[in-house]
Amino acid sequence: MSRRTQRKTEAQIEIVSLTRTSVRFVLSEAELSLANSLRRAMIAEVPTMAVDLIEVEDNTSPLHDSFIAHRMGLVPLVSHDVDNYVLPTQCDCIEGCERCQVEFKLDVMNTRDVPLAVRSDKLVPFDDTKVYPLGQDPDVDVDEPVLITKLGKNQRLALHAVAKKGIGKEHAKWCPVAVATFQHDPDVTVDQAVMDKLEEAQKQAFVRSCPTNVFAYDDTSRQVVVEDASKCMYCKECVKKAEDLGEVDLVRVASKPGRFIFTVESTGVLTPEYIVMKAFDVLNDKLQTLETAISSSVTGAHDDDHNAHGFGSTSTGMDTTGDDDYAIL
Repeated sequence: MSRRTQRKTEAQIEIVSLTRTSVRFVLSEAELSLANSLRRAMIAEVPTMAVDLIEVEDNTSPLHDSFIAHRMGLVPLVSHDVDNYVLPTQCDCIEGCERCQVEFKLDVMNTRDVPLAVRSDKLVPFDDTKVYPLGQDPDVDVDEPVLITKLGKNQRLALHAVAKKGIGKEHAKWCPVAVATFQHDPDVTVDQAVMDKLEEAQKQAFVRSCPTNVFAYDDTSRQVVVEDASKCMYCKECVKKAEDLGEVDLVRVASKPGRFIFTVESTGVLTPEYIVMKAFDVLNDKLQTLETAISSSVTGAHDDDHNAHGFGSTSTGMDTTGDDDYAIL
């Protein structure tokens, strides 16, 4: 039986930029499968809080109850306290408790002649909690709270909402990211010997061919330099321009092996750095579960084989991860 070779290097992360709502980083020393698994985990596996149930007391607004329920579910709830709650399927209660849900109330009536906008800032929690609609935190800058509906004169919307913990794989309302993408780290090189054959106008035309301004023209040295390779989006316009100029070896566009540039934008319910770290935790938990399952299967298979030959049980409490076992990456 052949063995898989275990990687000796560990994945590395280099933060390029970090703001309150977004992070851009480089993942290096990693396989494409790990990069894509991280992206999928951020989208579908990082838990947040979202409205999952509403009980309408009075609704004379232009939208019927199911419309209101749908819009309430998509209201972003700040979920910095999400780790203090459990999934409803993992809670011991029957009808919900403070360990698995947060309750809100909304009661708005328009007594004026002009339409009244009902927004998410009118959603008030029953108890003191760190789970609340985005826009109620004065330290977080948002354009305005989420619009739920508009009320005409003497119209009223009153309801009771219940928020629960969940993941994006179950429903998009629990997805913590608006953007979670990655690309290969570009490797762009210019052959200066070939570039020196071109006239000044041709060099400048080559620089302008890139729509993302990867290249720059140095007036002092009169050379074309790669100003920022990370801006490359692999459109190959520079390669096409080189072919038009009759110099196919002028530029080379490739990717650096094992390096990926991630762009992650949070919906505001969680900090971007928490989303990335939590996604790694999710992947680690999955790998540990897989390792345990495989180890149990191998041990069980060895026991069955020995019992079939009359050797009895081989359970000795010894470590079963020997040289003939596959390495779990």
